[in-house]
Amino acid sequence: MPDVFISYSRTDLERVRPIVGAIENAEYSVFWDRDVPPGLTWRQYIGNALAEAKCVIVVWSKDSIESDWVMEEADSARQRRILVPLTIENVVPPLGFRAIQYEDLSGWQGEPNHRGIIRILKSIAATTGKPFKEKAHDEPAQAESR
Repeated sequence: MPDVFISYSRTDLERVRPIVGAIENAEYSVFWDRDVPPGLTWRQYIGNALAEAKCVIVVWSKDSIESDWVMEEADSARQRRILVPLTIENVVPPLGFRAIQYEDLSGWQGEPNHRGIIRILKSIAATTGKPFKEKAHDEPAQAESR
Protein backbone atom coordinates (compact mmCIF):
# COMPACT_ATOMS: atom_id res chain seq x y z
CA MET A 1 0.00 0.00 0.00
CA PRO A 2 1.58 3.31 -1.05
CA ASP A 3 1.67 6.22 1.37
CA VAL A 4 1.28 8.67 -1.51
CA PHE A 5 -0.29 8.44 -4.97
CA ILE A 6 0.84 11.15 -7.40
CA SER A 7 -1.72 12.32 -9.96
CA TYR A 8 -0.16 14.34 -12.78
CA SER A 9 -0.05 14.82 -16.54
CA ARG A 10 2.61 12.75 -18.32
CA THR A 11 3.76 15.93 -20.07
CA ASP A 12 4.88 17.17 -16.63
CA LEU A 13 6.99 14.08 -15.85
CA GLU A 14 10.33 15.87 -15.55
CA ARG A 15 8.83 18.56 -13.32
CA VAL A 16 7.13 15.96 -11.10
CA ARG A 17 10.26 13.81 -10.68
CA PRO A 18 11.91 16.16 -8.08
CA ILE A 19 8.66 16.32 -6.10
CA VAL A 20 8.56 12.53 -5.97
CA GLY A 21 12.24 12.55 -4.91
CA ALA A 22 11.55 14.94 -2.04
CA ILE A 23 8.62 12.81 -0.85
CA GLU A 24 10.67 9.62 -1.07
CA ASN A 25 13.59 11.32 0.76
CA ALA A 26 11.14 11.98 3.59
CA GLU A 27 10.65 8.19 3.71
CA TYR A 28 7.16 7.96 2.26
CA SER A 29 6.38 5.30 -0.33
CA VAL A 30 5.18 6.81 -3.60
CA PHE A 31 3.07 5.41 -6.42
CA TRP A 32 3.31 7.11 -9.77
CA ASP A 33 2.26 5.22 -12.84
CA ARG A 34 5.63 4.45 -14.36
CA ASP A 35 5.11 0.83 -15.50
CA VAL A 36 2.13 -1.47 -15.56
CA PRO A 37 3.10 -5.04 -14.60
CA PRO A 38 2.36 -7.80 -17.11
CA GLY A 39 -1.08 -9.34 -16.64
CA LEU A 40 -2.78 -6.16 -15.41
CA THR A 41 -4.57 -3.46 -17.31
CA TRP A 42 -3.59 0.16 -16.79
CA ARG A 43 -7.06 0.79 -15.33
CA GLN A 44 -6.69 -2.07 -12.80
CA TYR A 45 -3.18 -1.03 -11.80
CA ILE A 46 -4.03 2.65 -11.31
CA GLY A 47 -7.38 1.87 -9.68
CA ASN A 48 -5.84 -0.48 -7.12
CA ALA A 49 -3.06 1.94 -6.21
CA LEU A 50 -5.48 4.85 -5.91
CA ALA A 51 -7.83 2.83 -3.69
CA GLU A 52 -4.95 1.75 -1.43
CA ALA A 53 -3.17 5.12 -1.14
CA LYS A 54 -3.29 6.97 2.16
CA CYS A 55 -2.74 10.36 0.50
CA VAL A 56 -3.14 11.66 -3.06
CA ILE A 57 -1.03 14.53 -4.34
CA VAL A 58 -2.54 16.16 -7.41
CA VAL A 59 -0.11 18.25 -9.45
CA TRP A 60 -2.09 20.98 -11.21
CA SER A 61 -0.62 22.37 -14.41
CA LYS A 62 -2.06 23.69 -17.68
CA ASP A 63 -2.01 20.12 -18.99
CA SER A 64 -3.26 18.29 -15.90
CA ILE A 65 -6.34 20.51 -15.49
CA GLU A 66 -7.35 19.30 -18.97
CA SER A 67 -6.78 15.60 -18.19
CA ASP A 68 -9.86 13.47 -17.54
CA TRP A 69 -7.67 10.93 -15.70
CA VAL A 70 -6.17 13.53 -13.34
CA MET A 71 -9.64 14.96 -12.69
CA GLU A 72 -11.01 11.50 -11.89
CA GLU A 73 -8.11 10.66 -9.56
CA ALA A 74 -8.37 14.04 -7.82
CA ASP A 75 -12.13 13.66 -7.43
CA SER A 76 -11.70 10.22 -5.87
CA ALA A 77 -9.15 11.61 -3.41
CA ARG A 78 -11.35 14.60 -2.60
CA GLN A 79 -14.27 12.30 -1.80
CA ARG A 80 -12.02 10.26 0.51
CA ARG A 81 -10.64 13.48 2.06
CA ILE A 82 -7.04 12.51 1.31
CA LEU A 83 -6.30 15.11 -1.40
CA VAL A 84 -3.23 17.36 -1.10
CA PRO A 85 -3.10 19.63 -4.19
CA LEU A 86 -0.20 21.66 -5.49
CA THR A 87 0.56 23.73 -8.57
CA ILE A 88 3.75 23.70 -10.65
CA GLU A 89 2.80 26.68 -12.77
CA ASN A 90 0.48 29.66 -12.57
CA VAL A 91 -2.91 27.97 -13.03
CA VAL A 92 -6.26 28.12 -11.30
CA PRO A 93 -7.39 24.69 -10.09
CA PRO A 94 -10.40 23.29 -11.92
CA LEU A 95 -13.94 24.01 -10.84
CA GLY A 96 -14.77 21.85 -7.83
CA PHE A 97 -11.22 22.06 -6.44
CA ARG A 98 -10.81 25.80 -5.94
CA ALA A 99 -12.00 25.82 -2.33
CA ILE A 100 -9.25 23.38 -1.32
CA GLN A 101 -6.03 25.09 -0.25
CA TYR A 102 -3.12 24.18 -2.51
CA GLU A 103 0.61 24.76 -2.34
CA ASP A 104 2.30 26.75 -5.10
CA LEU A 105 5.54 25.01 -6.12
CA SER A 106 5.87 26.88 -9.41
CA GLY A 107 9.10 28.55 -8.25
CA TRP A 108 10.55 25.56 -6.41
CA GLN A 109 14.03 24.63 -7.63
CA GLY A 110 14.47 21.46 -5.57
CA GLU A 111 15.71 23.05 -2.35
CA PRO A 112 15.00 20.59 0.51
CA ASN A 113 14.16 23.35 3.00
CA HIS A 114 11.81 25.27 0.69
CA ARG A 115 8.71 26.38 2.60
CA GLY A 116 6.34 24.90 0.00
CA ILE A 117 7.83 21.41 -0.09
CA ILE A 118 8.01 21.32 3.72
CA ARG A 119 4.31 22.25 3.84
CA ILE A 120 3.52 19.44 1.37
CA LEU A 121 5.47 16.94 3.49
CA LYS A 122 3.65 18.08 6.64
CA SER A 123 0.31 17.68 4.85
CA ILE A 124 1.31 14.17 3.80
CA ALA A 125 2.17 13.40 7.44
CA ALA A 126 -1.19 14.69 8.64
CA THR A 127 -3.09 12.78 5.96
CA THR A 128 -1.23 9.47 6.29
CA GLY A 129 -0.68 9.53 10.04
CA LYS A 130 2.98 8.71 9.35
CA PRO A 131 5.22 11.31 11.04
CA PHE A 132 7.40 13.65 9.04
CA LYS A 133 10.69 14.53 10.64
CA GLU A 134 12.47 17.47 9.16
CA LYS A 135 16.04 16.48 8.41
CA ALA A 136 18.74 18.86 9.47
CA HIS A 137 20.87 19.90 6.53
CA ASP A 138 24.54 20.52 6.99
CA GLU A 139 25.64 24.10 7.04
CA PRO A 140 28.30 24.99 4.48
CA ALA A 141 31.77 24.49 5.86
CA GLN A 142 33.43 27.73 6.91
CA ALA A 143 36.98 28.44 5.85
CA GLU A 144 39.51 28.25 8.65
CA SER A 145 41.06 31.55 9.62
CA ARG A 146 44.85 31.79 9.79
